[in-house]
Formats: sequence, structure tokens, C-alpha cells
Amino acid sequence: ANWRPSSTGIPAGRVEVLTHSPKAPNMLWAAADRVYGSSDGGRTWNPVGQPLPEVNTSIRGMAVSDDRKLILLATHRGVLRSEDAGESWTQVEGALPVHLEAGLMLRDPHDSQTLYAGFALTPYPEIYRRAQEGNNLLSRTDPVSLAGGAAFLLLLIIAGWWLATRLSRGRI
Repeated sequence: ANWRPSSTGIPAGRVEVLTHSPKAPNMLWAAADRVYGSSDGGRTWNPVGQPLPEVNTSIRGMAVSDDRKLILLATHRGVLRSEDAGESWTQVEGALPVHLEAGLMLRDPHDSQTLYAGFALTPYPEIYRRAQEGNNLLSRTDPVSLAGGAAFLLLLIIAGWWLATRLSRGRI
């Protein structure tokens, strides 16, 4: 019913993401160029670990382990991981897309050890702008681009037919 500012300990600017600790209801986490923690339900905030390796990192999602040592951040350049409470940060590679914009990060409601993160080829600010304007990705199509796509598909079909014919005759 009532809201009041509660940013004691966080520098002026914007907080991009806020999350809570499932096992400690008064523990909150915020991110704005670095991670901040609050153990009193958001009344006061303290910096956690070191600033992020890249200045002006856009943070879309965050998850913190129950022991507060593992921190994951979904950013505009993929997922950052810290295994030492934010003292050092590494880019997550391997099973996740590297340097694609990561979106929200959510915990599985049935398994707190499982996290879900979305990734986008189109930057999120562009998606938000289009949504505010009432546009979508299909609204960008026009007859010329549709004709170009159809011509490309036709070219692929002809090339595939030609290659199959040559292979069946043993000429390649």
C-alpha cells in the first residue's frame, strides 16, 4: 500500500535488477554496475565483491546461491558468473550463447538449483521500443523482402535438385 525510497548505500543512478533470497526473506540483492546486498529487507545496502569487469553493463537478471558465494548475472553480453561472492567475474561459455544479450533469469519453482535465462538476437531495448509503438517483428516485412526470401528458397531448391542429379549420375 505504501512505497518509500530505500537506497541507503547504493550510489545515485538506476538499479537494474532486484531479487530476493528464497531461504532468507529479509535478504535482498540489487545490481547497478555492481552487486549490492541488504540483510534488513532493503532499508540499507552494502556493496558485494568487486565492480563488474565492464563499466555500464546492462543487467537483466540475477540469481544468488543460498550460501551467497555463487552469483549469476544475465547481462547485455551474456551471463557473468562469480564463485567467490563477487570478488571476480567470468563470462559463462560452453552450453550458453556467448555475447548474446541475456534476458530475465528465473529459478525453477520446483528445483532452486535450476535457473532459466532467455537470450535474444535483437537487443531488448529495441524489442521494448517496438512493443511500445505497437509493432512486432513481422511488421517489418514488405513485398520486396518477401520476394527476396522466396527467390532465395527457389535458388536453394534448384541448386539442391542440380546437385542431386549430378550425384545420381556419378559426375561429382
